[in-house]
Amino acid sequence: MQGGGASLPNYKSQQLPVLRTFERNGTPAVICHASKLKAKFRRWVSGFSDDVSLFLNELGVWLSGVDADLPMVQRMKNVLQRNLERYEEYFFTAGGALNVKKCFYFFVRFHWSGTEWRYKTNHEMQVDQITITPTTLTNDVTLLTVQWCEANDAQRTLGSFLAPDGSFFKQLEVLNGKLDDWKKCLRNMSSTNLNAKWLSYTTVFLKKIMYPLIGHSCSSTDFEFLQKPIDKEVLHILGLNEHFPRAVLYAPLKLGGMGCTTIHGQHVIDKVLLFLHHMREKGQIQLL
Repeated sequence: MQGGGASLPNYKSQQLPVLRTFERNGTPAVICHASKLKAKFRRWVSGFSDDVSLFLNELGVWLSGVDADLPMVQRMKNVLQRNLERYEEYFFTAGGALNVKKCFYFFVRFHWSGTEWRYKTNHEMQVDQITITPTTLTNDVTLLTVQWCEANDAQRTLGSFLAPDGSFFKQLEVLNGKLDDWKKCLRNMSSTNLNAKWLSYTTVFLKKIMYPLIGHSCSSTDFEFLQKPIDKEVLHILGLNEHFPRAVLYAPLKLGGMGCTTIHGQHVIDKVLLFLHHMREKGQIQLL
């Protein structure tokens, strides 16, 4: 359903009914404002075309009353198992098929060491791994294990490598690879075709770099390994010496600068714009 003109009607006719049915029958994550002055809101699922995320937390399990006689960690595992099975059944009924090899889940819990909080490892949870038997037309019984990721194990989600602990090192590794590819592309282009090189920087390379960073919070220091080689290439494209003052390169045009933007500067701009977007939308995020 990606890239076609029928994406929207396909989504509304197949995926949307699946999500709505799951919301009526599944157990959600329940989010409560820290001040307790605002109402709780529930989050079952987020769907993006063919990518879906199911949500669950302890408060949602506790309010549901499921397996009330078991320890919370076991209750969480059981409810997560049932939620996945429900979604798979609804998805198959609507004509879809779950690709278990691409599925993964995080089971996040914390341990107080006496001085600080840390994420528990999967082994410390002491619960079994989630499994699923995908529904088939021939009723073949094949039990498959769903990948269980550690809290610091970043997985690709909608083009961005995200981990529950906020780690962005995997994402920066990926961006470093994109930088190497872009530099090779420049070497294959004519040295006199500076306009094409500038377009490749502004319309291709920067878009690839900035898109996944919206899900992360990085400092200018984190981007140094990217910024230094980018500065060198950009100055060559502009016909300037690589020792050209960076303050002039990134100063506004009104102050006599070149008007370029650092990776960190654009990163902050994108996050501010996203925040303003959510504040203007009358959705669940605004309630927080």
